[in-house]
Amino acid sequence: MSDKLFSKNRVFFSELKFSLKVIWIIFSVLVLFILMLTFFNPELLISKAPVCISKSLSGEECFMCGSTRAFAEISAGRFEKASELNRMSIIVYLFFVINEIIFFTFIIKFIILKFTSGKQSG
Repeated sequence: MSDKLFSKNRVFFSELKFSLKVIWIIFSVLVLFILMLTFFNPELLISKAPVCISKSLSGEECFMCGSTRAFAEISAGRFEKASELNRMSIIVYLFFVINEIIFFTFIIKFIILKFTSGKQSG
């Protein structure tokens, strides 16, 4: 009985790990797209950003207000202005950049693994 339970747990955690990896890949691609927009076309990103529900309903800014504009300022190297727009924006931006470095490392390792395993079998 315990072997069956252990086997089910192993399958569950294996599927969970795969699912989380897929979610992380999708998240990383979206973050990459947003970061690229802040560099190459910040006006488009700012114009398409939704209006904050908190600000539109109560008139008060939420903790995320100003983040889109702050990201554009960070990409332009204006860190002080970005901090004025949203105090947490620099930390979040840094987190996104670190995530993208890890993502590219993962992709490069994946490509190398596929390339080298394909040569060994061929």
